[in-house]
Amino acid sequence: MVFEDEDCDVEEVVNGFLKSKDKLTPDDKKILEKAIDEFLNSKDKVSLLKTVNSFFALENQLALKDEKILDIAINRFLALKDKMLLEEVTNKFLSNPNCEVIKNTINDFLKSTGTIIIDEDIKYLNILVNEYLTSNDEKSFERALNEFLAFKAKKALKTTVKKIVASKCKKVLLILGMGGTGKSTFNRYLTRRLWQEYNQQTMPRSPIPLFIALARIGKMVNQDEDLIEIYLKEECNLPIDMINNLRNEKFVFILDGYDEIAERDCQCYESNRFNKWNAKVIISCRPGYLGSGYEKMFFPNNGERGFQKLTITPFSKTEIQQYIKNYVNKGYSLHFDTDTYLQQIKKIPQLEDLISNHILLKITLIALPDLIEREKTTVLQTNRINLYEEFLKTWFDRAQKRLLIIQKIDKEKEAFRCLNLKPRCLKTITKWL
Repeated sequence: MVFEDEDCDVEEVVNGFLKSKDKLTPDDKKILEKAIDEFLNSKDKVSLLKTVNSFFALENQLALKDEKILDIAINRFLALKDKMLLEEVTNKFLSNPNCEVIKNTINDFLKSTGTIIIDEDIKYLNILVNEYLTSNDEKSFERALNEFLAFKAKKALKTTVKKIVASKCKKVLLILGMGGTGKSTFNRYLTRRLWQEYNQQTMPRSPIPLFIALARIGKMVNQDEDLIEIYLKEECNLPIDMINNLRNEKFVFILDGYDEIAERDCQCYESNRFNKWNAKVIISCRPGYLGSGYEKMFFPNNGERGFQKLTITPFSKTEIQQYIKNYVNKGYSLHFDTDTYLQQIKKIPQLEDLISNHILLKITLIALPDLIEREKTTVLQTNRINLYEEFLKTWFDRAQKRLLIIQKIDKEKEAFRCLNLKPRCLKTITKWL
C-alpha cells in the first residue's frame, strides 16, 4: 500500500522513512533468537508474530501476505523439530546408510512446506554419514542429526524474517508540494542535519547525505546510466576508484526539484541505476508536473512496498493553532504563550494567510516576540516587511557567531567580511520581499 501522509510533521515522516531497515540489526537478531527459543517451548504463534512486528514502524507492520509467508516458515520450523521426523530419518538411514536417504526423507516429510535440504547441506550430511560408518555409533548419529535439524529449523525461520524485512524496506520517499511550501528548504536542512549525525562517529554509522539540485544537472537525469557515478565524477571530480569505494557506504540521496528537469517520463529508480548504491532516495517535486499513475515511476526494486509518498499542504487555521501550541509547549518561546501569538498575528494585515506556509509560520514564531518588544520602545511598526527583516537579522547574527570560532580560508574570510554589510543587504532583501 502506498503510504501518504498529508497531516503530520514532515521531519517525523522522513525520520521514519530513514529508519525503515533493510536488514535486522544485531539487537534484532538477539531478540529474534530469544523469541524462537520461547516459541519452541510455548508454540505461541501470536507471541512470535508480535516480536517480528516489533522490527517495523507502526505504519509498516506485517500485512496479511507477510503473515501467510511467516506462517509457512513457522510450520516448517515445527516440522523440522518434530520427533517423528528425527525417528523416521534415523530408521531409514540405519537401514540404508547414505546421504541421499537423509536428504530425500527430510524433503518428503516437508513436502507441504517446500524443499528444505539444499546443495550446501550435502557436504555436512556426507561428513555425518562418514562419521557413522567409521564409528557405527547410532546414538552419536542421532544426536548429530537432531542438532542439524534444529539448526535448519532456526535458519529457515530467520531467513524468512530477513526476507520480509528486506521486502518491506522503504527505499524511495517522494515529497510533493506546491511552490513555496518549503520542500527545498527542508531538503537543505535535512542534509545539514544528516551530516552532523554522520560526523558524530556513532555506531552504527549514520548514512552519508548527498544533496543534488536537479535543475543544475538536468541533462544527466533519467538517461539509463548511473546518475550518482556521473555526478560524482563530473561535478565533484572524484576518480572512479574512489567512487567505487563509496559504493560500500550507506547513503541518502536528496534530489531536489524533480519538476525542474525535462526528462520526467521515465522509471526514475531504474533509469538512474540507484540499485547500484546502498542508499535511500528522497525526491521533491511539484505535483502538477507529474502525470496520472506517477507513483509507479518512482517504485524501487522491491516495488510498491518500497515506495512512500508525503504531500506537504498549506496549514489550515486549526493546524496553525496546533503548531503554535506545540511550539510553545516544547519551550521554543520564552516570552509568548499560544494566545499571545494568536492575538499578535491577527493584528498584522494578511499575515494569517501567509503563515499557512509552514516556513513562514516558523519565521513568524521566531521573530515576532522580539519585534513586538522593540515596537514598545521605538516608532517601529510591526508589519510583514519588518518581520522578514527581524528573522534575517537573527539568522545573520547566529551565522556570524559561528563563523567567529571556526578557521577560515582566504575566500571564507572575504565572505565573512561581506556579512558585515548586512544592514544594507537586509534593506535590499526586505524591499524585494
